[in-house]
Amino acid sequence: AIEELRIEELEGNGTETLELYEAIKDEIRINPGKNGVFNVEVEFISKDNDNLLLKMDLIPKEKKMVFLHRNKAGLPSIHISDIVRNVYLDLDEGVRFVPEIIVNSTIENNGANNCIGDYKLSERLNKNEFVRNFLRETQNGRSSMRVANEQGQEIYDLKEITKDAVGRYSVSFKLRPKDNPGPLYHALPKRTQPRYGPNVRLIKFKEPKESNKCALC
Repeated sequence: AIEELRIEELEGNGTETLELYEAIKDEIRINPGKNGVFNVEVEFISKDNDNLLLKMDLIPKEKKMVFLHRNKAGLPSIHISDIVRNVYLDLDEGVRFVPEIIVNSTIENNGANNCIGDYKLSERLNKNEFVRNFLRETQNGRSSMRVANEQGQEIYDLKEITKDAVGRYSVSFKLRPKDNPGPLYHALPKRTQPRYGPNVRLIKFKEPKESNKCALC
């Protein structure tokens, strides 16, 4: 039903927009990987150099959706969630699953990293404020919120934040079905925190010093 509504909406934006959408869908590649993981890759460049790149893993056994890379330049009427929806439509029914965890892996976006820094490296945000700001304000979070909503779900809590060997953060959130799904496609809330938005500078945070004090003292 959502796909039909989106096609009608894209048709309203002109034949060229709909043709771009169909061309991007044709670039979806789903490859079975090791341990039951499905590797998804979509790479598209238009004749006007508008482009979209999506890399993600679907892990049915863990009911986990992992975004490894997502970037879009141009293509204002087309969302990453449109592509994710079609990835699920392309999966065989036997392996489709309702995710319980959504992961933003190895985050490179400055606004998202600023939000993580305000939570992990300063006292600017508590956990609830971090979840709210990450989802409503950052590129990664807003995309995740749209993907969840289109599946009749909501992101309701932070699962964990991890950091790899080169200092890149990954943020995992918990998903659950919405009590009242409401419209599965709708506009996202307006941003109110410029420091977490697109095209911002990365804030340099001081890493907290490790304490030598006994944890039980």
